Amino acid sequence: MNETLAVHALEHGAVWISYGSDLDPEAVQSLTELVGDPSHVLLSPQDGQENAVTATAWGTQLTVEDAEDPRLER
Repeated sequence: MNETLAVHALEHGAVWISYGSDLDPEAVQSLTELVGDPSHVLLSPQDGQENAVTATAWGTQLTVEDAEDPRLER
């Protein structure tokens, strides 16, 4: 995902969930199901991301090591 577009979406209230490009395919599927089809949630791999999953909203960020972490749903 183009970071510039992601930041612009964040400015308008979106949440961006990014994950390391080496994340297990089952974990990626779990994130895809979590996101579903909402118009204000972005999901994308990020090369070189240090942690497994990062959820970013304007002014806050949550990093987790498990795609099943219940805090992601909130």
